Amino acid sequence: MKLMYSGLLVVLSAVAALAQPVPPAQSERLQPPKPTHVAEVLTLVPQDMQRLFERATIVARVRITGSATVVFDRPGNLGPTVRTKHTAAVVALYKGEGHPKTIEFYQTAGSAETEHYNIQIADQSVLVAGREYVVFLTPYTYFKSYSLVGEDNGAFEVTDSRIRAVGTAEVSRAHDNMAFDRFLAELRAIDRRVAK
Repeated sequence: MKLMYSGLLVVLSAVAALAQPVPPAQSERLQPPKPTHVAEVLTLVPQDMQRLFERATIVARVRITGSATVVFDRPGNLGPTVRTKHTAAVVALYKGEGHPKTIEFYQTAGSAETEHYNIQIADQSVLVAGREYVVFLTPYTYFKSYSLVGEDNGAFEVTDSRIRAVGTAEVSRAHDNMAFDRFLAELRAIDRRVAK
């Protein structure tokens, strides 16, 4: 009985010794925490699908093949901000010129850590590599590229022959869980009306 008791005491002492906090390294104690910049996005979202279509230069079904975070400083005292640059294979083009096989565009979404800051965009869903979306794109002159019309409201995920809204504005909610064929028929009808 004595041996079991002393064995238990040794185990408890060893566990208690392991549970003691380890002091941080000298360099960790000297570093103040990085400030976090959280950017709110005030997005102008078209009220309906026709206006979304009209504002877009390109409307395409794409498969995201890669995404990268881009951090840049803004003028004045606004602090840094972040964008997510997407590269995508064009599956089908519904509006636009030519026959692009790939396209690059930016989204005001994501987060990044720099040497001096943690940066994040609030309340925006980042498009996911490997997934397919119908995107509504407009020229983005700052990067000589494109960006989503209405931010995440300008992207609709295509999954299991249905549309899943990425954004939360009315135009997105009105099309959430819609059959892809019906969504595409609506785009084609809008294209015919706009072309008149």
